[in-house]
Amino acid sequence: MKRLNPYRIAALTFVVVGTMLLMLIGKQHMLIIENKPYKIGDVSIEAFDTVMVKVSKGEDLEIYEDDYDYLNTVGPFFTLAIEIPGENGAEGIKLNKKLYMGYADRMKVNIPQLVHEAGIR
Repeated sequence: MKRLNPYRIAALTFVVVGTMLLMLIGKQHMLIIENKPYKIGDVSIEAFDTVMVKVSKGEDLEIYEDDYDYLNTVGPFFTLAIEIPGENGAEGIKLNKKLYMGYADRMKVNIPQLVHEAGIR
C-alpha cells in the first residue's frame, strides 16, 4: 500500500478547505458605523442630522450627527440599509449597500461618504 494514495490526499484537501470555509462563515466582525463629517481632497462632506441604519440579520440603529455606534456581525457578507429622513418636507434618502468583510476583524463605515460615493447627495 502506498503511503500517500489519492484517497488520503483528497480527504486531507477536503478537510483543509472545509475548515477554511467554516472559519470564514463563522467569523465574528465588529462593524463601526459613524455619522461624522468627512473630507475627500477638496470636497468636504457634512454629516446628517439623523440616520437610521439596519444591518442584515441585526438590529436597527439610530445615529445622530457627529456620533457613531457599533455592532457585531457574523459572516463575511452583510447588507447595510441606510435611511436618512428628509428635512422640511423633502423626500429622504434610502440606500442599500452590500459589503464584504472577509477575514477582517473590524470595519469602519462613514455614512456621509457612502452616500456621496453612491451619487445621491
